[in-house]
Parts: sequence; structure tokens; C-alpha cells
Amino acid sequence: MIKTPAFDIAKSEKKIAKTDKNSGPGFFHSGIILNPFTKRFQKTLFRILLAGIGIILAILVLEIVLRVSQEKTFDLSSCQAQDRQFHHVMITNTSCRFKTDEWDIVYNINNLGLRNAEIGDITRGSFRILILGDSFVQGHGVETSDSFVKVLEKKLNLTHSNLSYEVVNAGVFGYSPLVEYLYLYNRGLELKPDFVVLAFSLTDFWEDRKRFAELKASYPDLSEDQIEQKISLGQAEFDFEKINMASKNGANQKVILPQVSYQLKQWLRTNFKTYAIGADFVKKRNQPVQQDILYQGDIDKDIVAIIRGNKISDDDWQKLWELPIAHIELVNNLLREKGIPLMVIAIPDAFQVSDREWPGRKALGIKQNFQDPREPYQVELSKRLTTAGIPFLDLLPDFQNSNQYPLYFTGDGHWRKAGHKLAADIIYNALKSRELDYLLHK
Repeated sequence: MIKTPAFDIAKSEKKIAKTDKNSGPGFFHSGIILNPFTKRFQKTLFRILLAGIGIILAILVLEIVLRVSQEKTFDLSSCQAQDRQFHHVMITNTSCRFKTDEWDIVYNINNLGLRNAEIGDITRGSFRILILGDSFVQGHGVETSDSFVKVLEKKLNLTHSNLSYEVVNAGVFGYSPLVEYLYLYNRGLELKPDFVVLAFSLTDFWEDRKRFAELKASYPDLSEDQIEQKISLGQAEFDFEKINMASKNGANQKVILPQVSYQLKQWLRTNFKTYAIGADFVKKRNQPVQQDILYQGDIDKDIVAIIRGNKISDDDWQKLWELPIAHIELVNNLLREKGIPLMVIAIPDAFQVSDREWPGRKALGIKQNFQDPREPYQVELSKRLTTAGIPFLDLLPDFQNSNQYPLYFTGDGHWRKAGHKLAADIIYNALKSRELDYLLHK
């Protein structure tokens, strides 16, 4: 047993007494202050930690529930990606199942990002036709072999045995003349086409305005003329960080995880259903539906504003024509420099054909017996392209006079197999005609 000397004990007692004296009224020992504060801080930190763990566990449980209970969807999301050069593209060498209430189709995307068989070097004695366009060309709802692109290819090869034909499907959903020009300038010409067909659809007016607005957001320091110059040189690129920021600021929109980079958000959307559902909810709250009946005649929100003859001003109607015509002319001038002929075809929308096809188009507020007071937009398109010296083919009259029904899917509005076959027949007959026959035998 260790004994403490008496003088040490006495010394310690004096120190304690001195401390007690200094701790009288008006004095507080630091331990008395810090101890309760530290304990409260530790408790608060512990509670925050527990709450954070609880939230994480709740999200994980919700993620598991969503993955287990949510019905699996089959769309093109796994085959598509955003792209700085062309806004969005199909991912090369991918395959995805596309299923709706009206079809169940597998999309196979080749090594060039096209819904087409692999494309090799052009062989001697063959004639290559490149077809640009949107989802009508890409063939939403039908097998690749049933798209009008491949039906046309088959007809050409069956009836012109002296020459082999290759018709390349370069259609991508949501494309319009602006992006089609960028694609042709940077990729399409590499395929060495002998002839190019640009398929123009009703939504191209809206899509071109939307893409140009996004380029304006991508280049906030450039004028519209300078942006058009970049487009003409094939150098315009989409900056999605700036596009999203401009959209947020312009409409006072809410954004999920505002400080997180766009790339990380895309990764979260791809890999976590919880985030994807939350992001989609916010997106829907921020953005009015393109086809909302409330925005009829608004050229920036109404996807078919061009046909609202009684609800759209003359100035707005003229504005809708400016961009697509300018970009088609860019396509024509580029091809003319290369000695490659161009033909533009106009794809009719279902409600233009008959009331039996996609009756009423209620989502667009289009009534039965629809008739545009300004005439079908194809009439004006024909005038403008003819003035520019660009061959034009309107599919609408033959679709209206056809006895075949149905040509379009009831709920979606794209062509069924019958619609694609009819389109291929019309284009084939036009190419066979005296005016365009030289294209096939140059």
C-alpha cells in the first residue's frame, strides 16, 4: 500500500480551498460552462446522425419497394443519350425493347447509332439513299424491316435489277431540320450518299424553335446571327448545364439537387428509381405539357401551333417558318456543293388524313372534320421549297385518297405497317417519275 505524505495532503487541500475561493459569486469555472454545452452538442449531433441514417434507410427501403413492385417499363431510354453535338442520339451497338399498349418492338441500334443494319463501304454499282427525319422515319411501332425506309429499299431492288440500292435509315425521334443539318454535316456525308431525302413532319416547326432556344442558352454571349453561323459550320453544341440553368432562371423553376452536376444527376436518374420519380415529378410541375390544350396558338408551347389558323397571329405564323426553312436550305446548299440531290417529303399527320385516324386528337384540342383556315401547312411548304429550288413531295393527297384503314396507331399517331407501306409506294412512284428518274440512273 502506497502512503501519501502528510505535507502533500495539506498542500492539495490548500489548492482546493484557493480554487473554491476564486469560484465564488461572479466567477464560473470553465468546466461548468463547457460540460453542459458539450453534452447538448453531442446529443444534437447524435440525433442528426440518427435522423440521417433513418432517412437513408427509408430511401433504401423505398428504392427496394419500387424495384420490386413497380411494373417494368420498356422504352428507348436504355438506347438513347443526350449529346452535345446532336442534342440526343441513339447509343451505338445497343438493343432495347419498346413496348406500349399498341406495340411491342425490339430496337437494334448499329455501330453508327442508327436503327439500321450495319453499313459497310459503298460498293461499286450500288446507289445509296440517306433518309433524314424523326420518329416517323425511325419507325416507331413497327419492325425495322416494315419501316418505309426498308420497304422502299426492297421495292427498288426488286424492280431495278441493273443497280443495287441501299436506303439508310438516319431517322431519330425528336430530330428536326436544325439537328438533321448538324448530323448531315458531321456524320451523314461520311456515308457517301448518292441521294438524300429529308422527311418533314408537323412537329418540326416546334422542335426547331426549341433546339434553337437551347442553343441560345448554350451561347448566351452570341447573337442569333452568330449562332446561325455556328450552325452553318456544323460547330453548334448544346451545353446542358447552361440550358438547365437558363430554364430554371427564366421560369423560376424548382430543381432537385441544384448544386449537383448534370452528369451526376443523369447517373442518379439511370440507377435510382427514387430519384427518377422525384425528378420527373418536379419536371412535370415546372414544364407545361407540349400538347396542353391551354396553350393553343403559343408557338413556344403548342407543338402544333402552325395549324391553328384561327388562333395564331400572322407574325407568329411567319416566325414558325423561319427556322425550318433556313435549315432545309442549309441542307440543300451543303448537298449541292457535293453534287448530291435532295428531296423533301412532307409526312401527313393522322388528323389531316381522316376523322377515322386518331379520332378528334382530344389532347391537342383538334375537333372532328378538322380543316386549317390557312390550308394544310404542306401547301405553304411546297411554295417555299419550290422557290428555293428544292424538289418536294407531299404524301397527304395520296393518304387522304387511300382506301386503306387504319394507317396510323389509334392512341400514338405514328404509322402502322400499312402506313409505312403506303408511304414507300408513294416515294417509289415519285422516284420512278420522269422528273426524278435521273436520280436513279445518274
